Formats: sequence, structure tokens, C-alpha cells
Amino acid sequence: TNGPYGGNVISIAVCGTNLFAGIMDGGVCRSTNDGATWSPANTGLTNANAYAFAVSGTQPSCGTYGGGVYRSTDNGSSWKAVNKGLRNAYISSLAAAGTDLFAGTFGGGIYRSTDYGKSWTYASAGLLNPNIYALALSGSGLFAGTIGGGLYRSTDNGTTWSRVSSGLPAVEVYAVAVLGTKLYAGTYDGG
Repeated sequence: TNGPYGGNVISIAVCGTNLFAGIMDGGVCRSTNDGATWSPANTGLTNANAYAFAVSGTQPSCGTYGGGVYRSTDNGSSWKAVNKGLRNAYISSLAAAGTDLFAGTFGGGIYRSTDYGKSWTYASAGLLNPNIYALALSGSGLFAGTIGGGLYRSTDNGTTWSRVSSGLPAVEVYAVAVLGTKLYAGTYDGG
């Protein structure tokens, strides 16, 4: 592609016909033509590090490092902070299912919103490591990759968590992805 504007891409998402890229120290860029051209989409964002995206229906949410979560209701033309009840503004990952939105944080565990991010509750009971780096949804399961604690699973929308790291070669889980009925975990120095 011809961009995006700003350089170091740290997150990317698809929402309808729009592509969004989170840029290190550059906020959000949007492409409406499959990445042929990009333009800044930062109206309302007060934090320039867009670490994570999630899409609920046709609305994207953006997690930032230090600024919490932002939501757009106009395809990324503008963003509004949605942080009521969110005690940690350092967002490392987001996941969405229906009206539920989950935010993983650097050092603060996981938060859950049932109203598209308008309000948040702490959702980390049983999660022994608060450094969340990746979130993924698979059916009724929510998976959280942690730095130093391995992989965790919740089957009750984040109310309780159990460790499911048996067989993983490392406890630093940086990426989690779902393909059909399979779950993949990318680890630091372990494959």
C-alpha cells in the first residue's frame, strides 16, 4: 500500500469498507480504498498511540496507550473517549462480541463493557497476571494472552478466568488468534 501516513503501524482493523491503522505516536489513519491512500483520522483523539482496535457492528473502538478507549459512530471521522469506570488507561488489546467490549491493559487486567464502552467494570477474577497483551473470542470462550502468566480462558464473559497454558513453551503470549475451532498462541522466544 501507499502508507499509511505516519510510519510505524502497531495495530490494524477492518470496519465495513474502511481500513484503520494505529500509528506509533501518530494516532489513527484511515483508508477507504483498500489501502491505496491513507489519511489521518484523529478528530477527538487525545492520545497518539493507537495500540488496539475492535469492531462492534459497524462501529470501531480504539484502545490507546495512556488515553483509554475511544469509540467512533461515524466510520472514524471523529472519536469520543468512553472511559467511565476504566481504572487503567493503558490499553493493549480489545475484543468485541455484540454489545460487549473487552479491554486488556498493561498492568491492570481486563475490563468489560456491556454498552459499547459507555461504562466499564473490572473483569479479572482468577487472572493471576495483570499484563494483558492479546485478547481473542471463540464461541463462548474469551482468551487472554499475558506477559509472564501464559494463556487464560473465561467462559462467563470475563467474570472468572482459568489458566490454560499446558503445552505452551513460554509464558509470554503476545498474540492469540482463532481459526474455526482452533486457537493459536504466539509466544516470545517459544514459537
